[in-house]
Amino acid sequence: MQLDIRTIYLMYALLYLMLHGIIWFSLSRYQSRLVSRWSLAGIVSASGIALFASVGVLPDWAVATLGQVLMAAGNFGRQYVLRSLDRTPAPRWVWRQGLFHLAYLGVNGSLFVMGASNAQMMLVFFVFYALVCLDFYFSGRDIARQRNTSGGLTLQVGGLVFTVSLGVKALTLYWGWGAQDFYDQGWDQVALFAAQFLAISLLNFGFMQVLMDQFQQERWQFERDLVVQKELAAQAERQSAALTAVLREREE
Repeated sequence: MQLDIRTIYLMYALLYLMLHGIIWFSLSRYQSRLVSRWSLAGIVSASGIALFASVGVLPDWAVATLGQVLMAAGNFGRQYVLRSLDRTPAPRWVWRQGLFHLAYLGVNGSLFVMGASNAQMMLVFFVFYALVCLDFYFSGRDIARQRNTSGGLTLQVGGLVFTVSLGVKALTLYWGWGAQDFYDQGWDQVALFAAQFLAISLLNFGFMQVLMDQFQQERWQFERDLVVQKELAAQAERQSAALTAVLREREE
């Protein structure tokens, strides 16, 4: 069976766009900045993936620079959102991840200027994302420890699927076992895209579950606080009525 890899890239970009758009629309009533930032970052990534489907159509520099920048920005944005669920991300993490992304973009740009082959640039690409996507796993692990939600486990699995599938693709490139260019046919391409479709779905479902559980807990807390306030108001009213009755008795 012949696969149209270019079309699969476009389908992958469309999946990114749909999943993040659905989350943005579905949770818009909560007016959460985290939801907006997560969805916007996913849409930025979708734009970068769509450019990957334009090799040979758009100028190579547009794909090698703009496409890479969009993907890196979208990836960093989603990782930043996950780290922001409970508190502002640690400056050390921001610097480490930010510099790692910038270093990758610098290496990628240098390879392009030096005329490196697509296989070499793809190898650097897949090694970088295999490593950087581990942060999704660690974020999910921290969320699972700190919150009573199943979304943390889903995020961990999604991060591992990303890392393992990208790592396997990097190995096939290094050893020459599979497709060596963007649109080449190969078993590794099939395995990669199947895993990527699964991974991005797991990340979005996990994120949505974490947020929904958070919103539900905040609602329960609000309702409990409201009940307490009503009880305090009723108690104050009873005490006021009792005090009024005592004052009347003294006047009489």
